[in-house]
Amino acid sequence: APPDDTTVGGESGKQSASVTDLTKGESFSSTLRKPDFQRETAAWSPTMVCDFIEAFVSNDLIPAVICWQSPARLTFIIDGAHRLSAIMAWIMDDYGAGVRSVEFYGKIPEEQERTHFKTRDLVNKRVGSYVEWRSETANPGSVPGLRDKVRGLAHAKVPLLWVPGNDATKAEKAFFTINQSAVEIDATELKILNARSKPNAVAARTIVRNAT
Repeated sequence: APPDDTTVGGESGKQSASVTDLTKGESFSSTLRKPDFQRETAAWSPTMVCDFIEAFVSNDLIPAVICWQSPARLTFIIDGAHRLSAIMAWIMDDYGAGVRSVEFYGKIPEEQERTHFKTRDLVNKRVGSYVEWRSETANPGSVPGLRDKVRGLAHAKVPLLWVPGNDATKAEKAFFTINQSAVEIDATELKILNARSKPNAVAARTIVRNAT
């Protein structure tokens, strides 16, 4: 997108994005773009989407989204498109076959519809819909189980980090550096890490320490 005569790219933007920022029609949301080198934002399973939304509304620590600002003041997502998409899907109640998706795609494939309903049902069961959260905020006590949670949503943020420089090729290079340098945790290592706090694991470590 062409810049105007007074702007330069690669400047730092806001430090975090809130639910308001990611709502359709808001100024920050309207600047979001996904670069052509980004992968399709469809790799997360329904459980992964739900887990992230739950972490977001619970104010858990979540990884920062890497962005680059173009000279035209558009925000290109270098890394973290799935994270932002999950929250925006929750806000719009659209996980691939909602109103917004139908407007954009027209006919939705059956597999995508199944994924949409599976994800939405899981999120509504574990987290609650965004409509319910908004209802509880406006009318405290209207949605049982959310009274003690909704206030935290005002503080829920996705941290943002910005790639410096006005050269778009540097932003592209940052994407490949980030995504090619990650080392996947081995399946056996993952089992050991997940079991480290279980009674049997604690007992095993105690035996090993005593034996040495």
